[in-house]
Amino acid sequence: MRKNLIRAVAVAAAATLALLPAGCSSTSQKCKGNSCDVTVKGDDNVKATVLGMKWEFDDLLDDSIEVENKKGEKLMKEGETATVGGFKVFVKDADKGSAKLVISK
Repeated sequence: MRKNLIRAVAVAAAATLALLPAGCSSTSQKCKGNSCDVTVKGDDNVKATVLGMKWEFDDLLDDSIEVENKKGEKLMKEGETATVGGFKVFVKDADKGSAKLVISK
């Protein structure tokens, strides 16, 4: 009985680890009204839902980031403001592997 329990726990742990993404990526956001401060960490293909829209952030390089939603995409430089798929996006800071943005409706 004990061996079966240990085996079941080991199989469950292995299955859970297999579902985790290979690279470390994350987003955090703090929203107020129709504006969100978003922090993105990772290198490529970092995904998040912000203000009800699914976003993808790629090419997190020093001074630039590619910002995309289903309605548009744009390679943006640090300090730049642009409209991406009907949302206003401001890149506050962009470094290799991390960026801070403001996304608003």
